[in-house]
Amino acid sequence: MDVAQANITTAKYPRKGFSIAPLALAQILQIPLPESLTTQLPSGYRVTHLAELDETVWLRRDEQFCQQAASVVIAEVMRRYRSLPHEITAQPLEHLTGMTGGVRLVFSNRTRNALERSGLLERWLSDEPLCVGDLLTSTPRLGPVSFIDALVGFENALLETLDRPAPRQLDIDTQMRLVALQALRNPRASSVMLGDPRLEAPLFVGVFTRRDRRDEITLEAFANRIVKAEHHLDNYPLEIFEQFRASESSVRMFVDMKLEDELAEVVRVVASERDAQAFIAHRGWDGKEPKSLREIAEELDISHERVRQICAQVDDQLGDQQFFMPALDRAITAIAKAAPCATSDAAEMLQETGTANEAFSPSGVLDAAAVLGRDVPWELMCHVNGEERVDADPSRVRRYCVLGLARRAMVERGYTSVSALLAAANENECRGRDDLRNILESIPTVSWLDAQHEMFWLTDTPNNALASAIMKTLAAHSPQESCELREAIKRSSVSRSGPPPSWLIAEFCRQLPMLEVDEVGRFVTAHHQTALESELAPTEWVMIHTLKTQGGVITRSRFRDMCAQAHIPRATFYFYLDVAPFIEELERGIYALRGSSPDPATVEILIDESLRLNPHR
Repeated sequence: MDVAQANITTAKYPRKGFSIAPLALAQILQIPLPESLTTQLPSGYRVTHLAELDETVWLRRDEQFCQQAASVVIAEVMRRYRSLPHEITAQPLEHLTGMTGGVRLVFSNRTRNALERSGLLERWLSDEPLCVGDLLTSTPRLGPVSFIDALVGFENALLETLDRPAPRQLDIDTQMRLVALQALRNPRASSVMLGDPRLEAPLFVGVFTRRDRRDEITLEAFANRIVKAEHHLDNYPLEIFEQFRASESSVRMFVDMKLEDELAEVVRVVASERDAQAFIAHRGWDGKEPKSLREIAEELDISHERVRQICAQVDDQLGDQQFFMPALDRAITAIAKAAPCATSDAAEMLQETGTANEAFSPSGVLDAAAVLGRDVPWELMCHVNGEERVDADPSRVRRYCVLGLARRAMVERGYTSVSALLAAANENECRGRDDLRNILESIPTVSWLDAQHEMFWLTDTPNNALASAIMKTLAAHSPQESCELREAIKRSSVSRSGPPPSWLIAEFCRQLPMLEVDEVGRFVTAHHQTALESELAPTEWVMIHTLKTQGGVITRSRFRDMCAQAHIPRATFYFYLDVAPFIEELERGIYALRGSSPDPATVEILIDESLRLNPHR
């Protein structure tokens, strides 16, 4: 489409109803909001970092606040403008194939003129592949403010389409990427596991089979994989798009739920309405004092033994699930920060802060946390005068808060750093770098990865993304060079900050069971390679076996056909082809088992074969 035909309007940054922080710059904007902004935020509005300043800020605060927030974003971008990491500059500027005329582009006059004179706007409108770095090398060059303005304008053009019915001419590939971009704007996406039963069992049919591990994948991880997928997503069935959109909307609904509603919903996932009513009343999950078995039996006209059986059954079923519980997590943290205090004061505080609809008894919070696998840094104590109080050791509360920060920071990369936690923590949680290190030293599951005690991981964290990628790669072929493992992690990583350095990977492998690393940290060997196969999903096992039967190297078309014979759906095949760490793309359309060192002559033959079949590739 020609620039003259495009629907382009002008308005200065920041623009009402538009994001303040571009999604593309999230990596450098993971910085806590300054106190001058946090003091102006309304109660219950959970924005803590610059990267979370999306378009919803305009609904919660006035224009003056948004202008101040934009000034802080501009200042941070100006500080990093000339030294942006490669992970940011290499990000693609997504476009809407065949839909540009129906999308509103909004830039400031200065930004629009620079984009037009440099030819970038015309290239974007023509669906020509562009990356963020192209905005930095254009002539005339965009300044920091125009750089932010351009990113916000392009991103909004994509996200606006989510509020409309999907046009027929918008293909499934573009639709999937648009919904994935929207999901990535949700700061809670990293905490949502696709195995959450409230997102419905058939979620992402054709990508995750029942045998594969949906419960190990977060919504953020899946969204990131879609955004950076090398292959077109047209092979994915339409059901995936519809269910992915529905799940992203559900997560936004979960975030706004009150504690009573959240607990009632998860109980109804595993129980009928009557059974849920009995369990909630007996365990105090409605915020009131728990009722006895006999009281509930009389209300429901059943025996008290039947009520006991119902509660025991629901308890067992809930313990086996992974639920996203933001209201419960907020309640635990809020009570910890308020302690010591009377239980009645804690209950009223949950209502006043908007966590619960009514005063909610801390005993119900404590019981729900025990059933749903949450740590609680406080306890209920009965004092001499008969008053029940919430007591907490301050050091225990701080350790709990730091441990929570560490777990959230590890979701993406499998490890984290003291600096990352220091940036996310407030003064009540730690009083500087040395204090933070002392708190981490008191946590038995913290394992340091360097001599300076800067990088670390938590050994008790399930589904560690870094460990999983390493184990899967070594299950396919052992030994592997640490630099080769880095490439494997880079391929499978859901992190936007890139893979860790080779030395850190070597040290991480030294701390994993069943692995051995040589003295110089170059080679990593699996002691029991067959035992590592338990890390593989069935689809991954079939793909490895297929590669091995072909001498470790194969063309994409033959690889796809052989996997289809093994009853792997096409969509599943393409998904794993993009992200499986044990697969290496030698040439376009030629894939090998990582570390297998295939015969060069065989590779040349396969390249010629691929060229004959696809002469225009």
